[in-house]
Amino acid sequence: MQKNKKVSSRITGADIARFKMRNGLSDSRMGDLFGLSPGKITSIMSSGSAPVADPVCCYLYRQYTENPHLVEKDIDMSDFYEQIGGKDVISGADFALTLGRELSAYVRYFSGGKPTQSLRTMIGNAVKLSNGDYAEAFETIKELFRKEVIARGYSPLETRKWGKGT
Repeated sequence: MQKNKKVSSRITGADIARFKMRNGLSDSRMGDLFGLSPGKITSIMSSGSAPVADPVCCYLYRQYTENPHLVEKDIDMSDFYEQIGGKDVISGADFALTLGRELSAYVRYFSGGKPTQSLRTMIGNAVKLSNGDYAEAFETIKELFRKEVIARGYSPLETRKWGKGT
């Protein structure tokens, strides 16, 4: 090895903290992404300029920064709704029912409330499967809805609720 060859910079706790902020992630979500408890990831981020000791944590950081599509961001339901065409495509109430939630859930979604983790994961998966195309992602969700309607034998869009015939 050459003596004057510059070695790549080590990843620090501050790098991990900036990654969290840049992607708008919670400590819990960071823990999930890095396979660490929220307490451990918080400890790493608070270490500032100290190098991260765990090589796998560094590997993951490099994977996520080199391949941002691997980082599933929290779904902003208002943005998702607008990206699929909003009320020109589907009413807010029908949107909530199609997503497998109660009729009134759209009120929470559009006033800043977050959907459940399972719903965020399902929408995130649909977005990934459609290469980031929200309209296409919603089409895949509507197909899941159609399959569930057939399996349950009723349509929540007609009954205006989930639960009948379960």
